Amino acid sequence: MKALSLVEGAIFGWTRTRFLAVLFTIMFVKTGIWHIPNLGSSIRIAQNPFILWEPRASEQYIFTSWLAPFLAWLIGATQDGLFLLLHLGFSLAFTTLVAWLAFTRLEEAQARASMIIFAVMPVSATAYFWIGNDSLTLLLMASALALRDRAPLAACVGVLLGLQHFEQSMFGFAALAVASFATPRFGGPAIYPWRSAVAVIGGVIAGKLALMLIFHLSGMQVTGRTGWFLTYLTTMLGQFWFHSQYVVWTVLGAGWLVAIRYADRGRAAIPFLVCLLGLLPLLMVVNDQTRVLAIVTFPLVFAFWLAEPDFLSSLSRREVAALAIVWLIVPWAWVYEGIPTWSILPYDLVYIANKAFGWFTVPDVNVSGWPFGKR
Repeated sequence: MKALSLVEGAIFGWTRTRFLAVLFTIMFVKTGIWHIPNLGSSIRIAQNPFILWEPRASEQYIFTSWLAPFLAWLIGATQDGLFLLLHLGFSLAFTTLVAWLAFTRLEEAQARASMIIFAVMPVSATAYFWIGNDSLTLLLMASALALRDRAPLAACVGVLLGLQHFEQSMFGFAALAVASFATPRFGGPAIYPWRSAVAVIGGVIAGKLALMLIFHLSGMQVTGRTGWFLTYLTTMLGQFWFHSQYVVWTVLGAGWLVAIRYADRGRAAIPFLVCLLGLLPLLMVVNDQTRVLAIVTFPLVFAFWLAEPDFLSSLSRREVAALAIVWLIVPWAWVYEGIPTWSILPYDLVYIANKAFGWFTVPDVNVSGWPFGKR
């Protein structure tokens, strides 16, 4: 198959710069760049992170992603453009860190296979498809994972994660800790220091307690995500059950092929697969299904796939090329409120043309939700 050979040659034969440039260009074309629809709420928090201005308990969850708005407030990036640029910087730093870790800690061929798997999974583009609080969450997760051999420093990053997104961090690193602890006991190699994952969890808990103290001292009675959960549980269950097949697919996208390939390890793969599948029930109790599960599964897939030299070496160049081709031809898979979305690139181009030349029509209000049918 000539196409397979051409793609294989490009992945493993091009210069590193050309390979990465083309890879991420394709990723951006497939997904586009936008921001999370509730970015305005985070901007309002950044203007004064010590005031609870939202009276609705069901909507106060946004305050628990506190660190990013606080940092914006600290440096004065509280206007729309500056706030967005700050978070775009977090996204770029996340991608850069993942790539740097691959090419500094793995052999060249392993690193290129790692980057293909990374690009294939929705988590790689989530930081751009919805620029926002996730940008910092993913950067901090990658930073904690990079400090695998320095548990005290990893715990410090965990504190920041607790200030940024307690629930996602807890679920993500708990799954990693369990899988890392259990894999050698199922005959597999030591993949990741489970004590480092536990250290991050400890830091996350400390960060959450610190955030509760900040709220208390500021006189802020924040309901958090409990209010959202109780208000919208029935709605979220319906979103999942009526769209379950597509919802589950979008957690990893074509990365599910990597999961099937990883299962070839037999008994040694059981802890990873159990932990990966064990996170899926979260899909029933979240509103933006792909976004949440892509982030929550990131610590697990990073440690066991993206940074695992033995697994990456077991993949043939032909397999990596085939995975890249599947990714190229399969449309962007991402679910919001149970509904499939699509590449935002056309909206990007129309928006730019409208602002630059007055062409086309762009909503006067709530442009944030425009690509998702929100008016």
